[in-house]
Amino acid sequence: MTLRQCMAIMAAWCAVVLWFSQGWCRGADALGARPNVSLQFYKWDREDVVLELAYIALHAVDMAQTLQIAREPQFYHELNPLLGEHPDPDDVIMFAATSLLVQLAVAAVLPTKYRKIYLGFCLGSKFSLTFYNDRRGLTDWRGGE
Repeated sequence: MTLRQCMAIMAAWCAVVLWFSQGWCRGADALGARPNVSLQFYKWDREDVVLELAYIALHAVDMAQTLQIAREPQFYHELNPLLGEHPDPDDVIMFAATSLLVQLAVAAVLPTKYRKIYLGFCLGSKFSLTFYNDRRGLTDWRGGE
């Protein structure tokens, strides 16, 4: 199975879980087809939203840095074993989109107390990663300075 196929399966699974857990398919309820799931979105407060938006911004920076690695294989190599040392730009975009969807899906179903811990961990690890990449010279995201 290729990376793209794995990412597509993960994205589809997350979409189905979110779809059914939120009752977005009201027609399925009428037909008795809605599965019995215990997942639900918990209310997000301002802090949750700020943490998630900061994570999304850093995730975009990380994707730009990884795309620079893909464009300049003679200078850089990717450390993520799922992408390989010299990833294809299409794989980078698919991976970034899918991993963001999975991160958001996990955050969406966590109770407030645990969501804040999870979002803080995600933000901290993403900041550490993008800072490390920036120090390595992956700076296209800020105009190639």
